[in-house]
Amino acid sequence: YNPHWVYVAEIVDSITLVIIGSDLNGTEEERQKLATIESKIKSDLMENYISYLLSTEKSYTMISYIDKLPGLVHFVLVDRTFNRVLAPRISALIGHQFKYRAHSSVYQISVIKQKVWDMFYQAQTFLSKGFFDMVMKCDHFQYSYKLWFEQEPTGQILPIRDRVSLEQKQPINPSFYMELQNRLFPQRHVDKRKIHCYELYGLYLGVLSFKVIQRHNENLISLLLRQSPE
Repeated sequence: YNPHWVYVAEIVDSITLVIIGSDLNGTEEERQKLATIESKIKSDLMENYISYLLSTEKSYTMISYIDKLPGLVHFVLVDRTFNRVLAPRISALIGHQFKYRAHSSVYQISVIKQKVWDMFYQAQTFLSKGFFDMVMKCDHFQYSYKLWFEQEPTGQILPIRDRVSLEQKQPINPSFYMELQNRLFPQRHVDKRKIHCYELYGLYLGVLSFKVIQRHNENLISLLLRQSPE
């Protein structure tokens, strides 16, 4: 066991900076540098992403999508190019008029969280095998996963092969997606600096058909990426 020190700073509400050092205490010079880094991150975040953060807090609640996409339980949109995640808060999917006991809501939230984590595991397992689309059933739910690349600034979706051979033991991190992009688009005429990588994870009820899930995914992508939130 090697002792470490941890630097923790709240950047904005719900976003915390955590840095783990290898020394036991850390020097005063290191602490001053960390304070400078904290200030820099706060400044950049507030300058570049404040509108994104506000829209996430105000607009992306799961209840607001139920009428538009019936059968959708939860979703996570991942921007792999800029390492950003957009997802609604997990909550019990019931109306205000429904009378229920408190423990029923807690149980429902717990089930959804478990399914979301399992969905991530299953999707990344398929991704590590070279598959970029997945729909699978699990108990009363269905998992949906889609990875795609767009050409900026047109938003044109770039065609990719159905499957590529990948090293399955390779960790799925930013380097993985960069290597994947280079292998999928080796052409010289494609400006790789303008390629944008996205992932969409969708948790659906088990009664939905495959075609309905596909249509919901397309509509969800359009709602999240093609239209500015009010």
